[in-house]
Amino acid sequence: MLREPGYAAEVAESDVWVAEGEGAILGSAGWLAQGDGTGRIRKVFVHPSAARRGLATRLVRAAEERARAAGCNRFILRAYLSAVPFYESLGYRADRP
Repeated sequence: MLREPGYAAEVAESDVWVAEGEGAILGSAGWLAQGDGTGRIRKVFVHPSAARRGLATRLVRAAEERARAAGCNRFILRAYLSAVPFYESLGYRADRP
């Protein structure tokens, strides 16, 4: 993926934070400005050992908060179909499968 044109630069432009515990990265989430006040939530990951404890919710909410502080008032994201229920529980809605 890092060899795709523009991908490494896009990752470098993103505001991505990680959650750590016991010396390991347990999760991540970030955002990237898309223009017109839109932020794209991205790089959401939770290690299986930390799943189902609210970490992903806290990480996404923190990314939204940082994006709002930078002027974003609308959010978009891309998700695997298996993650759609999670994002819907946070108030997102699918616009296409």
